[in-house]
Amino acid sequence: MLDLGANYGAYSRLAAEHADYVVAVDSDEKVVDDLYRQLRAEGNENVLPLVMNIVDPSGGLGWRNRERAAFSERVLPDVVLALALVHHLVISASVPLPEVVSWLRSFGCRVVVEFVHVEDVQVQRLLANKPAGLFDDYRREGFERLLAQQFVIQKRQQLPGETRTLYVADPRGEAQPAGHVDR
Repeated sequence: MLDLGANYGAYSRLAAEHADYVVAVDSDEKVVDDLYRQLRAEGNENVLPLVMNIVDPSGGLGWRNRERAAFSERVLPDVVLALALVHHLVISASVPLPEVVSWLRSFGCRVVVEFVHVEDVQVQRLLANKPAGLFDDYRREGFERLLAQQFVIQKRQQLPGETRTLYVADPRGEAQPAGHVDR
């Protein structure tokens, strides 16, 4: 399992109870270090915490970029967990919503993804510093339409508070390689 935006790893730990191995990725060095230290103290070896900015992931390294493959080529998850992540990618990092969905599809596996609605206090906080109208396409209906184009939505669950929705979705057809952009 690949937990993107793992934060302190609460869901990575839960997933590790049911998965052979979990890669927990977050860009916050302190929280990843704290998670690493906790896991090490517990002797937990089936969660690998990694510091990485998923908007700018590690590429290939070494001679001809072949000594270490790019992150997208090294990670081959059975399931991707993306909780409270989409709004950060779209609003904070200005990644277009269709690109976020295509990127999730590029993993070629089941995704568990949370969409935080525009009415949510966290989204409102992010939008407060942005020009009005810049993210008018960030809506649950648009996200669901994009998700349904590339995935079969197996389950949709409105979370308590009614400003967040959780989706379990399986990929449709052939996956595009990570980083692929249709022009």
